[in-house]
Amino acid sequence: MYRHYIFTATSYTKHRRVAIEVVVGEGEQNQHAKEVHREIMGRNIHSVPVSLHVKDLASAETEDVKKSDPYFEKVYFCKSVDEFMEYVNADLQLSSIDIAAYILSRMDAGKLKLQKLVYLCYEAYLKQTGQQLFDDGIYAFQYGPVAEDFYYQTRDYKDEDLRDKLITDFDDHTPTVKDCRMARAEDGLTKMAVIKEVLQKYGDLSAHELVALTHQPGTAWETAYDGTTWKRIPDSLILRCAK
Repeated sequence: MYRHYIFTATSYTKHRRVAIEVVVGEGEQNQHAKEVHREIMGRNIHSVPVSLHVKDLASAETEDVKKSDPYFEKVYFCKSVDEFMEYVNADLQLSSIDIAAYILSRMDAGKLKLQKLVYLCYEAYLKQTGQQLFDDGIYAFQYGPVAEDFYYQTRDYKDEDLRDKLITDFDDHTPTVKDCRMARAEDGLTKMAVIKEVLQKYGDLSAHELVALTHQPGTAWETAYDGTTWKRIPDSLILRCAK
């Protein structure tokens, strides 16, 4: 008989559930399982939820764990604690795609409107905290500020495809799951609150009204835009121009 100690976590960014497994044979000590647990807890500085499952099986094989319990059928078993922790920590940082998906879980928006709302969320959070909402850059395009990752990942999408492309089946298309994803990020609760404030303030505006808003004299876009593409709008300029 073998005892399987299975530590599991969910990565919303990677769209999968992951595990690290320690197998202890009959009569053996479970010291290694305790060491793995201590290492995970010690490196999990943001207290991302990690669950422990214990299963007793006649086999030491991971495949037999999957066969014995449907929960583990689609779980990815990591090869090391380092790999497991990469998944655990993946949700700590946000991208503009994460913000766009969060917005879409609460309202419908085409690509142009969504791009402007993503920027306004970035501007609001930067003004309130002095920190970046996400780590990809902001650039001045013809129709206003553009977040780099959002532009590249959605440039070939039609408006009607955005929701299915950005909110995957793993996320179950529900605001509750997106709340969990956002709350897990660093300063996640503040980021959620700022995004909701922006949506309440600007969410009813049309795409063209939002473009006009970002084009007003004295805005960061109006100050930076010179008719070229990929003109970076630095945070210092956004802070100086934000009203």
